[in-house]
Amino acid sequence: MIIRRMCVLRHSFFPMDVRVRREVNALTSSGVDVDVICLRLPGQPWTERVNGVNVYRVPVAHRRSDNPLRYVYQYVASLLCIATMVSALHARRRYDAVQVNTMPDFLALAALLPKVAGARLVLDIQDLMPEIASAKFGWSAAHPLVRLLSAQEGLSMRLADRVITVTDEFKERLVQRHRRYDPDVIMNCPDETIFPRVLPAEATRKRVEAADGRFVLMSHGVLLERLGYDTAIEAVAMLGDRIPGLELHIAGPGEYGTVLRGLVDRLGVSERVVFDGYVPLEDVPSLVAGADLGIVANKNDGCADLMLPTKLLEYVRMGKPVAVARTSTIAHYFDESMVGFFEPGDASQLAERIWELYRDPEARYNLAANASRFFDEHSWAVEAVRYRRLIDSVAAAPSRSGRVRSAIVSSIRARLGRAPSRNDAG
Repeated sequence: MIIRRMCVLRHSFFPMDVRVRREVNALTSSGVDVDVICLRLPGQPWTERVNGVNVYRVPVAHRRSDNPLRYVYQYVASLLCIATMVSALHARRRYDAVQVNTMPDFLALAALLPKVAGARLVLDIQDLMPEIASAKFGWSAAHPLVRLLSAQEGLSMRLADRVITVTDEFKERLVQRHRRYDPDVIMNCPDETIFPRVLPAEATRKRVEAADGRFVLMSHGVLLERLGYDTAIEAVAMLGDRIPGLELHIAGPGEYGTVLRGLVDRLGVSERVVFDGYVPLEDVPSLVAGADLGIVANKNDGCADLMLPTKLLEYVRMGKPVAVARTSTIAHYFDESMVGFFEPGDASQLAERIWELYRDPEARYNLAANASRFFDEHSWAVEAVRYRRLIDSVAAAPSRSGRVRSAIVSSIRARLGRAPSRNDAG
């Protein structure tokens, strides 16, 4: 079997979703006919063709909330709409494989009809739902809803023919929870066609030539509390007038932006903090090129500390030094010779790190040069080849469609503390 036609399901927006876009491009460049089913932003067409990809959008909103029931409603509505759409399309298009990019994990259930009909199912776990829920709502690992999220994660993995994730730390956590599975890691490296590799010497030369009298800090991405933008703002306030021309640029969408703007007003740093709003991915490199120092301030909340932020890799890719919160995952890939570490959530330590790097241009250059070595081993070109080979291997392996019922029954029995009987085999 060869994968000729594939559908990607995502409870998010396309082509804004960077990882899905990279994966889809890797597939289409190898001759795979790809459809994407996703959510719809206001003003987007219900269907369109984007760079050779058929995009189908469903009428489900996605809004972040402090109420877990809102997420349940959105995810279930998305599941029903996407399941209906992919089932109808499969009847006409006959997909060889369906890929589900989380969250939620149980979106894998939307692909049941194509899977039973013989399509392979790939589950790409981009985020860990139990950790996110624990961090967002303050629940312990023993909370019933966290355990339920873990159960649906395991069930979704059992339904899949192949599971992939984004970092070694994510893989380790998944293996700890669901020991029989061994996910593949496809890292979120920047797309080389958008983020060309810039040597630190060239990046430094361009900033010197700009001679605009500013010292620019840059932090971009979705505006979420766990990503520590408030820590960066507080650090700027602590620095006061110590650094002439200091500016912090924050780029990205998100409801948390309202909270951050209120913090800027309270601290009286509105002249030093610039909100650039949503910036299309293609325009991010020009913003990064105008920065002197990248800021990655993820908090150590049991969730963000497991992430390898894409923006960190984008800064490094473009030859920029980075001040970064010391989290377990970042410390796994980078050391003190490559980035300027500070403790997560410690604004005073971040302020001192910014001050030290401002005063020592050579130290900034050395960090950027050493961090650039990351791309000697890791790049999207390499990851894309691995991803395509993984999809090919899924096609070559026997389908697990006959074990769908067994997976569901066994998972339920396991959660109830009962061993599966021989009659449960599918």
